[in-house]
Amino acid sequence: MKPLKLSEKQTTQMMKDMLEKRMSAKDIVEEHYKRDKVDVPFEVYKKFINFTPEMGYQIRRANNTLLFFIPEENNTEIVYHTVTADSPKTYIFSILVLLAAVYEEGYKYAKTYFSDEKTKKFIENYFQNITTVSPADDPDLGTYVAETNLSEVLKDGVG
Repeated sequence: MKPLKLSEKQTTQMMKDMLEKRMSAKDIVEEHYKRDKVDVPFEVYKKFINFTPEMGYQIRRANNTLLFFIPEENNTEIVYHTVTADSPKTYIFSILVLLAAVYEEGYKYAKTYFSDEKTKKFIENYFQNITTVSPADDPDLGTYVAETNLSEVLKDGVG
């Protein structure tokens, strides 16, 4: 993973921004939709992104990033999806914090499915030491799957 090289001033500003710019979950979803330029109407997107506890999903939050996950049957692995309104640097920090938190809850592995090349490049660029990207085992879920050994998140750290 490329280390985040932040000066003390940048770190202080990032922490201040995270505390002052806390958005509602609804606003995070809307901002994520706008940024990603999703090619479906927002009402359809909201239904897709409506991961709820009734569906078996658990939700964790760090800053303006939401982690929706569902434990697999063996209860050592999760399948997750993130929605963020954070800047890329804050998102990297947020996802590492969230993955470390689920590791502390006893999960050992995490995987997420996706189809776009932009996401693939982002994961390979910033999470290469902890995550492997390969063709998806279920093409209905996406073109690629990113699999993370959660114990590596704590070893590699945030940067």
